[in-house]
Amino acid sequence: MYQTGLYWQFIGASQLVAGALLLIPATSTLGAAMFLPIAVNIFVITVSLHFTGTPVITGLMLLANIFLVCWDYHKFAPVLFGPSAAYDVAESPWFPRVEVRGYQLGAATGSLLVLWTRSLVPGTLRGPALVTCGVAVAIAVGMVVIGWFRASRTPAPSM
Repeated sequence: MYQTGLYWQFIGASQLVAGALLLIPATSTLGAAMFLPIAVNIFVITVSLHFTGTPVITGLMLLANIFLVCWDYHKFAPVLFGPSAAYDVAESPWFPRVEVRGYQLGAATGSLLVLWTRSLVPGTLRGPALVTCGVAVAIAVGMVVIGWFRASRTPAPSM
């Protein structure tokens, strides 16, 4: 892939732009739409070149992006199918704090794992860092599940 030159750089720059758009709530829909063809392209390349193990990762990345596009379906429907496809979606101002904290902990843990895989964590800390990340991921998943459970059991505030 590195030998493709400009194509390799274009994919990298597009991923950075799409990732930055995904991080900003006002532009997350545009980021998801921009990242979808990138994710499909990367997935097809990894499958067609028979990379070992990588199609699983890129497939999950593609699945996550498809979920984001489906999440914003109500924004894409009028563009794709005309104004008659639009429908109202009630925006809920209520979002369980424990779930938000779980996502934040998961993001921080993911950042630490990226540093660890890139050998940016000192060698003496790699073992404890991996154990800490495993525990933090378990706690983060638990917090998100608790948030979902609370959201399903607690009535949403009236508008």
